[in-house]
Amino acid sequence: MERAAPVSGSRERLGGGRKPRLGPPGEGMFRDIVLAPDRETIPDARPLVSYAADDDPTFLREIATRRVDEYALERRGIEHGRLAELHTEGLVGPRLRRRRREALESERWVAARPIFLGGVAQSVVDALPARGELAAMLTRLHNPGGLRRLVEEHASALAPRFAAGDDLPLADPERDVERVEIREAGPGAAPLWLKSGRLSTFDGDRSLRVRVSFGEEGDDDASEDEARHASVAKLAQKLLPGARDLARLTEVNEKLERHIGGAVLGTQHIAYWNAPNGGARFHHDAFAASPRPQRGVMFAQLTGRTLWLALSIEELAGRVREVAAWIEEGDMPWVREGLGRDWSAVRNAASTRTTSLTELAAPNCGVLGALVDAPEFTACLIDAGHAVLLRPGDVLLLPNHGLERTAMHSVFCASETPGYALSVGLRGV
Repeated sequence: MERAAPVSGSRERLGGGRKPRLGPPGEGMFRDIVLAPDRETIPDARPLVSYAADDDPTFLREIATRRVDEYALERRGIEHGRLAELHTEGLVGPRLRRRRREALESERWVAARPIFLGGVAQSVVDALPARGELAAMLTRLHNPGGLRRLVEEHASALAPRFAAGDDLPLADPERDVERVEIREAGPGAAPLWLKSGRLSTFDGDRSLRVRVSFGEEGDDDASEDEARHASVAKLAQKLLPGARDLARLTEVNEKLERHIGGAVLGTQHIAYWNAPNGGARFHHDAFAASPRPQRGVMFAQLTGRTLWLALSIEELAGRVREVAAWIEEGDMPWVREGLGRDWSAVRNAASTRTTSLTELAAPNCGVLGALVDAPEFTACLIDAGHAVLLRPGDVLLLPNHGLERTAMHSVFCASETPGYALSVGLRGV
């Protein structure tokens, strides 16, 4: 199976190709899935549907008629099936007018549901270094010394405010590659740090990230030191490709200010190279008991593609209870068998809203992690409308209002080579 790669010969590419003339689907399995009353619709995103080669032939023909592209998902050696990206005609109504779209985005922000902004960062993509430079940067960063070399190459741009300091201990020796102190000029200025590291220990996953932060890793992740956060933003914009241009996107900044109710600081930057077989398990970006918390995350896809499962923790808890009930009634017996002795704990955690929310907010989604990261659950979420494909220039906003009202997300690489992206934490100023 291909590793989340687009299948060749797609019928249409974004920005070109023949416009289809398709009406609503007829009665049957396809219509039951894509026009289900409780199916989520992520505004401006093309619908996606999962399928298997042995599905009903009528269902597969309907997909073939409406398909824009198709992908095979694999993460760390586990196949998560195939999905098709579909034309919107006959499935989704016309694009909303600006005021209605803004109102809907505000509603989604309050509910901690993902907000898709298609193509809004195209100018950032256009200003990036050449693809070859980004690929060479990734290769260097995979080896100790590569991160320090990156800092040295930018020494003149960083000076006089920032300069490389000492090598720092690794917080996670299994995945971390290198950690470098960054000293900031000025009275009383505390140092920042950069860290490069793999996203997993799986041998076939070449994904990598570079994080910009300060303080004690882990203990200070929820710090409210606004001056340090501002310094992180300055450092990231000088060092990470695309970060400065992303911060200057007027349309995005106006949206964020409207959602947050004032000026916004983008900080705690992470540069990602999501590679085939890579990605991220379900998680959130909320912190417990913080008076002035991170209000959300902005993810900008700048090269390559990623496939996201994204929904509010409330919605995810509801889907967990729904799927667990199906399993309890006898559906997907192989999933129950695969969970083994863990099934009892999963069933109990999924039994109520409170217990499911509590487990999903825990690291790796607690006892529910084995269910929500299973391939069958991936397919259920795709068919329920909670999947969105990000291409270069697309931005995804993931709101956060605390552990019980935050956006949950899981990520897959959806291109044949590593794609470059930026994740930026959002704080009110």
